[in-house]
Amino acid sequence: MTMAHSTRYGVIAGGVLVVITLLVGSVVWLAARDASIRLAGAELLARGEGSVRPSRQSVERAGPDVMLDDIRLLEARVLSSGDGDFTLFTQAPVQPAFVRATVMGDIRAAAIFPWGLTRGSLDMAPDGRYATTDGRFVAEVAGDWSELPDHDVEARRAVGAVDVDTDGLLLVGGAAGPTIDMMAMDGTTRRLLAPSADPGAEVVADKRLGPIVALHRLPDQRVVFVSDTAGGFRLHVIDDGLVRRVEGEDGRNPVRFHGRPPIGWDGTAGGVWADWPHFPSMAPLAPGPGGRVITIGLGTGDVPEISLVDVDSGQIEVLARLKGVEPSDEEPVSAVAVGNDLVFTASGCVWRLEGAFARLNQG
Repeated sequence: MTMAHSTRYGVIAGGVLVVITLLVGSVVWLAARDASIRLAGAELLARGEGSVRPSRQSVERAGPDVMLDDIRLLEARVLSSGDGDFTLFTQAPVQPAFVRATVMGDIRAAAIFPWGLTRGSLDMAPDGRYATTDGRFVAEVAGDWSELPDHDVEARRAVGAVDVDTDGLLLVGGAAGPTIDMMAMDGTTRRLLAPSADPGAEVVADKRLGPIVALHRLPDQRVVFVSDTAGGFRLHVIDDGLVRRVEGEDGRNPVRFHGRPPIGWDGTAGGVWADWPHFPSMAPLAPGPGGRVITIGLGTGDVPEISLVDVDSGQIEVLARLKGVEPSDEEPVSAVAVGNDLVFTASGCVWRLEGAFARLNQG
């Protein structure tokens, strides 16, 4: 969906009004005024069509007044959030870049992704440390974005997903089956999940769970993950030595998705001709406030929904229902919590839903 915009808050596509319906506890709507559409509830932070390239040099040349809406954000995805800010991974003209901004759209940092031929997954911690994968190899960058990896270790199996936190440990999920290891960058490995053929695993997984697409470690150290089962993407949690499926009433699946994982059985996407990290067109899992998780999946009528999920009760609270949005590699849907706010990408734009988590964070 190629979009042009009449104002910072207007959304017009090819002269046709595009209606995006959002749900935050109650219905949030769009109202037409003066031949434009004004969004009630979700603020448009960036159209993605700015003239400034997403690199440190380009942003510095643009001057101190440059905002997120001035940055050219192609294929932008929300990657992580920190203290009052969030980081986007976006495609620059030659190679990808990182852009960090506040929920008000102020730019804090920008840098070109420092190396190519990274054909696997990518994840970033709140402090900016990130890890990327290629086949069985996991590389970590703990310093400045422009630096090359500080460490490079080999996992036991091809990696389909990685989760990096602030404690120096990584979670790696198997690209060819339901395996999850916790790794230190000295190569020390703890086998959290594996099929029964691996007697060293702490938890035995049914091989029908399929490859790991995304994973996240909760504050209480439990691991939540999305796997590609025969019935499509499914959300699970490793809890008290068992794997439990997380779903809502009547088997509602908050990560329902059409398509295959972006990373193949060998831990790469596209073989030798691929470069840069690869992501699903809808990022299925992200950390949420209060030990919950943010999910993205197809709801009723195949409309993309961003939800907040309680992995214990199975309660699913829809934060944003994106009617008219068609997720793709070029215009992905992704989301992250930044304090009380939800920041998400959709239709090639970056949005802020103010106060989406105020109730939880105040509790």
